[in-house]
Formats: sequence, C-alpha cells, structure tokens
Amino acid sequence: MSELFGFSHGRFVAEYPADWIYFLQNRLKEMGPLDQSRASILLNKFLKNTLPIEGGYLRSKDWLSNALEFQSKEHKFKNIVTTENSKNIPSLSKILYEEELPDARGEHIKPDIKSYRHAVAPLFLVSSEIHIQDMYFTLEEDSKKLYRQWDVLRMLIEQAKYSKRCKVLMFHLGQEKYPTTHLESRLEETFIQVLDELGADNLEISYTLENKKVTHGRYIFSIKGGLQFDHGFDTDLKNQDKRNHVHWLSQNELAPLLQRYGI
Repeated sequence: MSELFGFSHGRFVAEYPADWIYFLQNRLKEMGPLDQSRASILLNKFLKNTLPIEGGYLRSKDWLSNALEFQSKEHKFKNIVTTENSKNIPSLSKILYEEELPDARGEHIKPDIKSYRHAVAPLFLVSSEIHIQDMYFTLEEDSKKLYRQWDVLRMLIEQAKYSKRCKVLMFHLGQEKYPTTHLESRLEETFIQVLDELGADNLEISYTLENKKVTHGRYIFSIKGGLQFDHGFDTDLKNQDKRNHVHWLSQNELAPLLQRYGI
C-alpha cells in the first residue's frame, strides 16, 4: 500500500478512526521481536501516506458500518475499501492485486477558488510550514483593474487556520512585481490586513523576493509533498473552458525546491 499511496501519487489513506494507530500498535505487541521490528518500520513508512480526519466512531459498530454512515453524512472519503464483504464494497485484496487504481497524480482543473482549495487541502492537513513559489503572484490590481489573487490569499490563510496544523505561510514572489520599498510595504500591510480580517492571529506569513528567471515554476509545497500549478493561481473565469494543469510532485521533483529554500 505504501507504494500506491502518498503525495507523489495523489492518493491518501484516511486515519479513521482518529486513534487507529494506537490499536494497531497494541496488536504489534503480539508479534515476535523481529516481526514487530519489521512491522514498525513498514508502519512508519505507511504513516507518510495518511491524512488525519475528524469524525465520529462508535465502538458498538464495526468499522465498515461506521465508515458508511460517516460517508453518508460528511462525504470525506473518495472511496471506501475494506475486507471481503456482502455489500459490494471494494476489497483491499482486489485493489492491491486485481485492479489498477486510477492515476491521481494530476488533472486539468477549473481555475477557481473551490478547485484550488480541494487540490491543496491534503498538504495543509500535515504541514506546519507551507511554501508558495509564484513569480507572477501579485496583490496589486492587474491591467483589467482586478484583484483576483486576494481571494487566493484568503483561501490559503483559511486552509491554514482550519487545518490546526499549519503555522507558517512562506511566499516566494517575483522582485519584478514589487520593485519599490513602497510596494513591499503595501504587500506586508496586505498580509496583516487579511490575517486580521480572518482572525488568523496564530499564523505567520513571510516572503522573499526573487528573480523569476531563476525560479520560474509555480508551486505550493512543504517537506511532505508539493503541487505544481501550470498557470499559477489564475482565477480568470471569463473563459469557462479554461483549465489549469495541476499535478503532484514526485520526490525527485520536490527535492530541488526543498534544497533551494533550505527546508
């Protein structure tokens, strides 16, 4: 399962129930020392591919009944996978050995806030510090007198606030967009204004200004994983057929970004 899930694949396993890890660790104690050691290594590897999820769980019911009831109310699972059953729910053995999982590494999505929020959500659930690199990102009005990326900033701050995990947003922006100290000051004022507006007092926002020729790509990433947005965080919806190609980074693609910023 560790080879099929995780940020590089765009697939994740929900930590359901929230305390599942403690039950599993207790079961590991029933193994012999060598098997216990091997299982612990595999478990630590697998934990990198899971996402925390808040949801009720009744011990009086079995796991599948809980999962189905929770899904009917919250719709937080893309799919439910379990052991062999009579309810036509996919079994784990079939997923692992008989059927090929759909490719989830990338997609051409609508350039709107809802789509972007859905795409970045997994990253915010597990990252204490998130970096946004976009040399074209600006909070100044564009040539059409629009402030499209203010909504993107609000969305990122809201995701950080509600994740209960992310404490720092670090923007890596283009020097070309902020060529004067006046514009830099306005950028800092905007960050403070939006943080105050959304009541995100515990969130820290920092930024660097860089040469876009050196750092051209548009990414959002952390030490856990990252996404590339081919058209950045564009939210121009006049063309309803327009799409933004977004894909999860492989470890080889993520490594140079982490090295560049000393993460």
